[in-house]
Amino acid sequence: MNMGDSDEAAKRHFIKLTKILGTHTTFVKLTFPIPWNNRLAFALEALKDNRSIKHLSTESAGIDLDSARTLTEMLTNNQVLLSLDLHFEVFNPGGDHGEGYLNRPVSDETFVELAHSLQASVLERLKIYDINTKGFEILVKSLPKTLTHLDLGENTLSEEIIPILHSYLKSNGATLKELILNDHLATEYLQQQEPSSLSTTNTVLQSLVVVHSQMSDIGFQALLSTLPNSLCELKLEDNQISEKSLPVLLTFFKRQLNLKQISLRKNAISSNNSIGVNVPDLVEQILKVTDKKHCIFTLDINEWINNKMEELTDGNINLISTELRGHHILQLYNGMKKTPDRDWSMDLSCNERISPIGYRQLGDILSSTLHIVELDLRGNNMDEEERKCLLNGLQNNKTLSKFQIWTKLNNQDMEYIGRFIQNNMALKELNLYWCYMGDDDVVPLFKDLPGSHLEILCLSNNSLGDRTCASLLSSIPSTLRELSFNDNKITQASLETIVTFLTTNQTLKILNIKYASIFENNDSDEHENIYWQQINEAAKQNGICELI
Repeated sequence: MNMGDSDEAAKRHFIKLTKILGTHTTFVKLTFPIPWNNRLAFALEALKDNRSIKHLSTESAGIDLDSARTLTEMLTNNQVLLSLDLHFEVFNPGGDHGEGYLNRPVSDETFVELAHSLQASVLERLKIYDINTKGFEILVKSLPKTLTHLDLGENTLSEEIIPILHSYLKSNGATLKELILNDHLATEYLQQQEPSSLSTTNTVLQSLVVVHSQMSDIGFQALLSTLPNSLCELKLEDNQISEKSLPVLLTFFKRQLNLKQISLRKNAISSNNSIGVNVPDLVEQILKVTDKKHCIFTLDINEWINNKMEELTDGNINLISTELRGHHILQLYNGMKKTPDRDWSMDLSCNERISPIGYRQLGDILSSTLHIVELDLRGNNMDEEERKCLLNGLQNNKTLSKFQIWTKLNNQDMEYIGRFIQNNMALKELNLYWCYMGDDDVVPLFKDLPGSHLEILCLSNNSLGDRTCASLLSSIPSTLRELSFNDNKITQASLETIVTFLTTNQTLKILNIKYASIFENNDSDEHENIYWQQINEAAKQNGICELI
């Protein structure tokens, strides 16, 4: 039932509805995307005397102290409630980003009250959303001993909770059968555990799910050595596990007694990446063992990149928005090495899940003897480690003629890019659109820019100001024909710099400076702006550069 309306009529109807729900005898799920006042507490107050509801989701935008107290009363009264979803996003009507959209933290007192409510329950299934580390530390000590399913997949908890989680599993997790973690948390948990930690823990864990993680062969093989014999289901999908782990997996299957289902879909397992690993033979042996033990084994042999490479008739690799992962880059590299004489053009844009390992492989491709002429990485949203892995290889490349990247770049990143344009005399086009750069970030560029052979440079949609404008116009190479600098923060202070440049310019053909701060006034058309008119007049008198 969606309670998104917030007008007075909706409130009146909601009050009537909650009174009905108080005595309802079947499954109930309440959704509160935009709460008003104490709507959640009011709903729980109405439900506190209901002794038949077995499944409840408080999908509101948050829980306050009043709601927590009411929930305690409800769970104490209702000893048949088996499943509960708790959300901890808190509505704040004073948010900076528009009324009602800023979260504020849940108080420790609220978490303590919630701990009391959980302790009084007979819950078997609990799913927690958007909890912080302190809140989890308080709640986990009071999880009911009846709990068999704990889902923490929808959180951004840090590795600080790993000892807390492990302590819970060791001392109070004897009944827990299924544990779901998010990718970061699962990876950190496995890295911090001693071998056999789960197998020696007092647990009857029956199901473990780790999906969308960066778990590689090392983590996977360590995990297999920790799993208890009680485990019935293991789901490790969309990770970084490769065919190198198949021999260990075969040994694991031979000793495992109760496993009935395992899924390794969407991993890095390929038939031709690793020397000395006979994938078809190992898979056949594993299937024989799993069939004999009546275990359902699901495995993807990841061949679509290999098939894509075999289908190519030229060097144009187009993999836009294909959910590339790190192992796919290795497969690309192997495929490209089979035809080393081609001119390769690679469009890998809009792929946000390439790992640091994948970018390191891409850096190896760029610094290899392969002739890469174009690379497009727009919209990949790399973090600092991923950028470093890529740019370390890029700085040594001498074949790219066109490079495009749209992601956050800082001063250190631009040091790499500066060395890249200095070393690569083949580079003609560089696109650094929407890279969240300020004046300090781009300083290294101007040291190497004058000696480059660039013909097209794009620095649009950043936060570059007057200092960058002056440095840029004084350092562009004689080869540059087109410069895009629109949507930046140049002001009236740059007017004389721009006019002087256009008056003396002999090489630049196109200059794009639209939507700059200098043109922001009350005029409906920036082309009527007095500063635009002065700049345009200088360009016309010179007769070489066109403003767009």
